[in-house]
Amino acid sequence: MPKAKVVVALKPYSVSYSKLGTFRRCLQQYDWKYIQKYFPPSGISQARGTCGHAALAVWHVNYDPAEAMQVAWDTWTQNGYMEADANWMMLEEALARYFTYSKANDTFKMLVSEQKFDIEYELPTGNILFTGYIDGIIEDSDGQWLMEHKFLKQVDNGNKDLDHQSSLYLLAAQRLGYTINGVLYNQIRMGTKIAEKDPVLRRKVTRNPAGLDHIEQELLQQVKVMQTFEKGGEVYRNPTKDCSWDCSFYNACLSLQDDGQEPTEILKQLVAIRSQNDTE
Repeated sequence: MPKAKVVVALKPYSVSYSKLGTFRRCLQQYDWKYIQKYFPPSGISQARGTCGHAALAVWHVNYDPAEAMQVAWDTWTQNGYMEADANWMMLEEALARYFTYSKANDTFKMLVSEQKFDIEYELPTGNILFTGYIDGIIEDSDGQWLMEHKFLKQVDNGNKDLDHQSSLYLLAAQRLGYTINGVLYNQIRMGTKIAEKDPVLRRKVTRNPAGLDHIEQELLQQVKVMQTFEKGGEVYRNPTKDCSWDCSFYNACLSLQDDGQEPTEILKQLVAIRSQNDTE
């Protein structure tokens, strides 16, 4: 009797906005995080943002402040923060102000909140899986929009026309079947005096959907470069003025600069090393 042939399905190569952005930002950070699997723990700012996003996902469905705040607290404790310290109080105050503002000003309908997407591309070299979460998709009097939440001590008034995260998430929304006009940036102020009088800054940025096919081609082109790099590409740092405050590997990078030796002990102390099977 002939033996049955066992076919092992290859796992798709998974990418997210964060992974793509890290590769473009710094190959050294990419190597430490996604190849050597040193994953830094979340900082307090990221933890606050995670809790805030969880609260707004519930809030914009039923506008129940008690339920939304409870979801924020549950997420806070699940992330290992067991006390209502100053960081929690900052978030709690920001959310309370937001609930009041939102109830008085919202005119849109939330179509979907915390929309997960997994978009798979079948390529000759192997399948690609683009994954992520869209904060919200709303419908207003002027059509459908992505809603992007940001919890910030200082709001960002800069130009958003080339915002790459928005480009990728607009692409994802289109592939999910939505007709999106652009992005509503929903910036919630935290911990400042101006937040008491002006707790939220919202602005819409219109984007032409005709360009999304090109965004998709750029995504796939970058993935090809990433896969080639992971087969033995050269690693080098990309120091910028922002590294000291926005990169978890800053001290490891300084150590590497000082003596040229791989800072293994610093990396081990900084992070928990995930198994080689983890992708994100």
